[in-house]
Amino acid sequence: MNTGHLPIMQAAGQKRREPNPGGINGILVVDKPADWTSHDVVAKLRWATGIRRIGHAGTLDPLATGLLPVCIGQATRVVEYLMDMPKAYRVRMKLGEETDTEDAEGALIRQADPSGVREADVRDALLGLRGPLEQVPPMYSALKKDGEPLYKYARRGKAVERPPRRVTIYDIGEIAWEPPFVSFRVRCSKGTYVRSLCRDVGRHLGVGAHLTALRRTESAGFTEEDAHPLLNLLALDPAELLERLVPMDRPLSAFESLVVRPESVGSVCRGQMLQLTDLIDPPAAPGDGIVRLYDPEGRFLALGRCTGALGTGAGGGAPVIYPKKVLCSPGQN
Repeated sequence: MNTGHLPIMQAAGQKRREPNPGGINGILVVDKPADWTSHDVVAKLRWATGIRRIGHAGTLDPLATGLLPVCIGQATRVVEYLMDMPKAYRVRMKLGEETDTEDAEGALIRQADPSGVREADVRDALLGLRGPLEQVPPMYSALKKDGEPLYKYARRGKAVERPPRRVTIYDIGEIAWEPPFVSFRVRCSKGTYVRSLCRDVGRHLGVGAHLTALRRTESAGFTEEDAHPLLNLLALDPAELLERLVPMDRPLSAFESLVVRPESVGSVCRGQMLQLTDLIDPPAAPGDGIVRLYDPEGRFLALGRCTGALGTGAGGGAPVIYPKKVLCSPGQN
């Protein structure tokens, strides 16, 4: 995509922008258009908001459209948790042609007549992917081998062995057969390459296949109803744009929430260990895992890890909570 006309670079002589003027934090759920890289989206939003501390929670290729959660300010600290959540896509693939990139942007490397493929064969191949599977990632990917991204090997025409990675396909449905095209919906785990799913289906059918269209419909617990088209956001002034922010704890609702006593808020902000006595209404039998920590006014302070009943806490194995991602500062308590 040519972004030469997009004013994403700072003009000469313009005042240097602050990392986050005003301490603005939250998640902007962007509906990414085709032909934009995820980096393009982040760069443009940095320009539009004047905030440099912005990052996305899961790359979308230029060909793809759909949900791209963009984290602003302190929300960048929870990106790893957002990326761990399931994602869903609407997919369209073409049978009979395999490309070097496994999508429509690559060079044709293999061709076969798909006219003998039956709809039942396609359905069986797709539904057979459900559950955990070992997926070989594509050569054109940012995964690294010996410290170098795979796509650099691919651009030199060198294929290297890629160990399969464990992923999970939670569901596949809405299969539509329009030969030689197949459309379907998939919900999958972090790390799944949808174009490689298309590749594997094509090879299973003996005719090859490649991805022709991809739209992400779910990411970090957000759906299409939560998303704002990028160009609509960029048409707003910065204040209006930032009104579309979602609180950064909203997609983390699966983690148990705990309220910290007022006198212990400073300990959280300093990253210090908490005992259950530092909590208001502590759980009777805390388990091991990630928890959300709040002050009595509802301010999101941190993500912490509770040791639960592992016996690793202070005071003879009593459960304790270690702040992992501190989102407040000591001066704020």
